[in-house]
Amino acid sequence: MLESSPSRLLHITLLALPLMLSACSGGAPSQGEMAQLEADLLSQPSGFNMLFGGNRRQARVDVEAIKIVKQSCEALKNFDSAFDCTVSFTLNDEPHENTLRVIHHEDGKWSLAHEQPAPSL
Repeated sequence: MLESSPSRLLHITLLALPLMLSACSGGAPSQGEMAQLEADLLSQPSGFNMLFGGNRRQARVDVEAIKIVKQSCEALKNFDSAFDCTVSFTLNDEPHENTLRVIHHEDGKWSLAHEQPAPSL
């Protein structure tokens, strides 16, 4: 029979800590997750182009071409899994800034909200 010593218990707890923290992290997306969300957003066909006969099959933006410079996210009031984020990034060395609303799902995945915040002018 195994004895439970305080040092053994501490060792097991320290080993399990990263798993417990990752399972219940409720914060904003990481830089890698934000780069993927930006790639998803930039790869969507724009309504303006579709209205005026633009190409309906837009090229997919490569997530590796996006480098997050700065991001700040705030949880929406009364919603702990929805965030409005302001993101500064480069895409192929061109500077960009974007504001987007993202949703963190129970399965741990992030997605863009159907309704995006109005751009600030």
